[in-house]
Amino acid sequence: MHNHLLKALSNYITPDLVARAADTLDESETSVFKAMSAAIPTLLIGLLNKTNDIPVIEKIVNLANNEALNTDNILSDLPSLLTDKGDPVTLKNGTSVLQLLFEDKQPKLFETLEKTVSIKKSSIFRLILMSAPMVLAHIKDTNLNTEQLIKSLTSEKDEILKAAPLGLQALLDQQPVIQPEVKTRIKKVKPKHTERVKHRWIIPLLIFVAAILMLVIMS
Repeated sequence: MHNHLLKALSNYITPDLVARAADTLDESETSVFKAMSAAIPTLLIGLLNKTNDIPVIEKIVNLANNEALNTDNILSDLPSLLTDKGDPVTLKNGTSVLQLLFEDKQPKLFETLEKTVSIKKSSIFRLILMSAPMVLAHIKDTNLNTEQLIKSLTSEKDEILKAAPLGLQALLDQQPVIQPEVKTRIKKVKPKHTERVKHRWIIPLLIFVAAILMLVIMS
C-alpha cells in the first residue's frame, strides 16, 4: 500500500497540539496552525530535493532508526520539543535533519516562512524543530527504508510542491553566492583588460603618422 507522507504527517496537526503550541509560543492558534501546515511540506520538499543524494536520505533513515529515538514519546508529547526542556536526543536529531536538508539556507528559510505565515522567526524555528522528529517518527513507525522513502517522495512530488510555502522552492534552487574575495579578484582583473582595449588605437595612429611623414619626405 502506498505510504502517503503528506497526508499522514498532516494528520499529526490536531486541535489539541495547535492549542498547546500556541500557548507555549505565545502565538495565536491561527498562526500556529498555518505555520505547522507549512512546516510539514517544507520538510518534505527538503527531502524531495535530496532524493538524488542517496547518502543524505540514508542518514535521515538512520536517524529515524536510532534506538534512542522513542516514537511513542515523541508523538505523545510534541509540545515539549518547543522548549529546551524537550528530550535532548530528539532535539539533536531534529537539528540534524534541518542541517542535512537545508544546510546554510536555514536563516533564509525561516525568513521565508516568517513572511508566509506572519509569525515570529523564533516560533517558526521551534515549530520546524518539532516537526522534524515527527517525520523521523513516521519513517520509523512505517518501516520505510531509503528506497521506499525516495519512492514515496517522488510519487507525491506534485502534491508536495503545491502545498509548499510560496517562494520556498526558489530559495532552495538558488545557486551559491560568489564569495567577496572572488568578486575582488574579478574586479582586479577587469581593469587590465579595459586598459589594453583603451590603448589599442595608439598603434594605428603611429602607423598613420609614419605614412604621412614618408609622403612628406618623398615629396
